[in-house]
Amino acid sequence: MGYGLFKEYFEKVEKNIDKGLHEQALEFLKKIRKNNLGHQQKTYYNILFSDIHSHLGQFHSALTLQYKIINSPLPEPLLRSIAFQSHAFTLGYTGRINEAQKYFELSKETACRLKRKFLFYSSEIGMIDIEFHDYEYDRFNPDHNVSLFNKIGSVLQNVSADVLLQEEDPYNKKILVSLLNFRKAVLLWLNRDYTSAENAFEITNKFSDNFFKVWALFGLINCSQKNKDQQNRWKQELEKALKIKAWRKNAMKYWPVALLLGKTWQLMGQNEKAQSFYRDILLKVRVGYTDQKIASNDYSVFITRYFYPVYREAATHYLGIDSQHSKPQYRYALNRAEMFRARFLSEEYKKHHNRKKVENILTSNVRIDETGALLSNRFKKDVFILYCFDFKNSGLLLLSKDLSTDYRKIEINTDDYKVLKSFSRKPVFTIREINIFSKVFKELICKINTGHLLIIPHGIFNHVPFHALKKDSGHLIKNTLVNYWPSLQMAVLGEHEKQINKIKITCIGTRDDPASRDEIDQLAAKIKNCRVFYDPEIPVIKKALSIGDSLLHVVAHGQINSSKNDITVIRINGKNIEFGEIVKNIENLPEIILLNVCYGGYTGHTDADFIQGLPVTFFQKGTEALIVSRRRLSQQISTEFSQCFYHHFSSGDTLGKAYQKAIVKLVDNKDTVGNIPCLMGNSMIKVSL
Repeated sequence: MGYGLFKEYFEKVEKNIDKGLHEQALEFLKKIRKNNLGHQQKTYYNILFSDIHSHLGQFHSALTLQYKIINSPLPEPLLRSIAFQSHAFTLGYTGRINEAQKYFELSKETACRLKRKFLFYSSEIGMIDIEFHDYEYDRFNPDHNVSLFNKIGSVLQNVSADVLLQEEDPYNKKILVSLLNFRKAVLLWLNRDYTSAENAFEITNKFSDNFFKVWALFGLINCSQKNKDQQNRWKQELEKALKIKAWRKNAMKYWPVALLLGKTWQLMGQNEKAQSFYRDILLKVRVGYTDQKIASNDYSVFITRYFYPVYREAATHYLGIDSQHSKPQYRYALNRAEMFRARFLSEEYKKHHNRKKVENILTSNVRIDETGALLSNRFKKDVFILYCFDFKNSGLLLLSKDLSTDYRKIEINTDDYKVLKSFSRKPVFTIREINIFSKVFKELICKINTGHLLIIPHGIFNHVPFHALKKDSGHLIKNTLVNYWPSLQMAVLGEHEKQINKIKITCIGTRDDPASRDEIDQLAAKIKNCRVFYDPEIPVIKKALSIGDSLLHVVAHGQINSSKNDITVIRINGKNIEFGEIVKNIENLPEIILLNVCYGGYTGHTDADFIQGLPVTFFQKGTEALIVSRRRLSQQISTEFSQCFYHHFSSGDTLGKAYQKAIVKLVDNKDTVGNIPCLMGNSMIKVSL
């Protein structure tokens, strides 16, 4: 936003920023750089430059420049206040809520002391946004919006009555009125007070000559559904406004639009456009995060959480979760979970498997109940789907055959949740801890009476060893195959009967300890088509992964790097290797991967919808099935499991059945039961004999 300093240089730039014409503003700014600017003018230039980059979504470069500005000497208090506010807005866009609030407070204090009203009020608006962006809240629960609504009303009243602001700059006052009314309108819309929301959207439309006008028109179309003449008028005005290319680009970018956009385009009969928009945004978010341009995975939550209303209506209808007895937090989780966790994962998975349709239904558009039904039909036998929801202090499990209306709810209370959390990062699960887990999930285990349990974990449930739990006096795995998928849509895409030709194995290992070398040597001796790469450097690993063999077997040490987003690093020849980073540059990995590595199946960030880790990376790059350990894996387990698994798999059993037989041999060993490998991905792969 424009701050009104050094108008002789920057007035045109600021006007373009305020109008949302950021690329034009950038062109003007580059021309100004040729002038002989003083120190303070150069600082202001850099602030505006970082603002434009932030608006264009180039957050990494914006934050880098802003850090440099705020850490350099700024003798002019006004410049310091502006720099803090600029930095706070960018932090807010990237979901770094606490840091943003701190810098808004600093900017606000200085602006108040200097009696710079526009700067003061724009910081207050930023702090209101911070509260709205706090993803603890259910946007559809009116009780959570009351205090925020009152704050907006109070600031709007002060802006309207402030004489000093009017004298300072009537143009800026108009901007503030527009910004506040839009936020007021969004809250009214969420509370279903459509008449009042329409009035607030109209004020926004009246006072805006930038992309806020487009946002307001989306809202007006939604609020005027009963008045078709009025709605047609707003549609015509929207089409006219969208002819300004920069407005169209910016109008599709921020959180309020995501709340309105899907239904607006549905009303205008443009469903494909809405779906395409959501997919594009989510893919961009994922790419930005994996390229480490954004410092925190909170940004993924910040962007994606606002897309769920467009799917909400169908989800509530088919899952029956709007009943009086359903807790609001459960309704909220059911509405959002699959949409966020699955969408960008599934899009990447489809690319590498060329599976665009499943039974003539686009998987990116299906509801979770339809997805479950498709999956259940595919197995042609009894399979239970276990869908897990983590609410950060409690949990909900749905056990079903198809996740339509027929599912059983199992609630995990706060006390049991604390138990799970205390165990989540333990390197080893003892027999005592497995007994505790089995007691927590006793109600669930009693309901499982099928030969196959497919689990879609979420949050803390990524670290529950369901495949090692006890049932009665024995173990669940003895009579029930347990396998996992990161999302239900990926399961539908990937869980299908498939035959591979004779087992061809690429084996990567380390000679660091004799047991690891012994496992690889035994494997190479038993299977003819086995290529072995001992202690390879990164170029050799890339070559090994690109050979095209159907199976990759890795034996090495592994550990969690807590300083790098809890990623798993693999230790080969005394060096820590970020295996995931290597894999990201390889197209079409082997179909099956055995990762006999400690923490190879660990998924970080258990409190978010956006999950990461080696399994997700492998799935995105073409792998169909993984056998991995989520915690420490002893060499004895690794060797015993491998020998038994390959024996059964090469004898004609499906991957799932071979895995189950190999695990059953291990579960009665009381020293290993908590750390046995788990199966992730397609269980129906078979070797053609």
